Amino acid sequence: MCKRNKHIILSCERGWRGIRELSLFLAGNGLDVYVLIKGYPSREVQKMISPYDKIHNIFIPRKIFSVYLFFYLLANLVFHRVHLFISTSKRVKKGAVAFFKLEPFFVFERPDSYCIEDFEGRQIKPQAIPGSISS
Repeated sequence: MCKRNKHIILSCERGWRGIRELSLFLAGNGLDVYVLIKGYPSREVQKMISPYDKIHNIFIPRKIFSVYLFFYLLANLVFHRVHLFISTSKRVKKGAVAFFKLEPFFVFERPDSYCIEDFEGRQIKPQAIPGSISS
């Protein structure tokens, strides 16, 4: 089971609804979720999405997002704090697998919902994410 000091890191480069809904689900099960968001939404949007316990939104300038994500993952892996890595970008997914030996999940949006794929491209439910349900 997921230890409380481990991080679930979500990388949000495009689309926000799926990552947001998944963040709320994971945080609702007592997990610490760190969402790295590419760009800066308006202050009104930041205020709307930030006041949730256990969800830590980190807004990153677009120009340095990839570099920041790389070093953020590296630092968390060095200190053994990564439990899961979930991304909205297949490019990031391939890089995470190649360099960090992670098996991330991928979130993509549909017109009225979102879908999660595991490392091998199989669709899964949020409850199937390791450590997502507290015991």
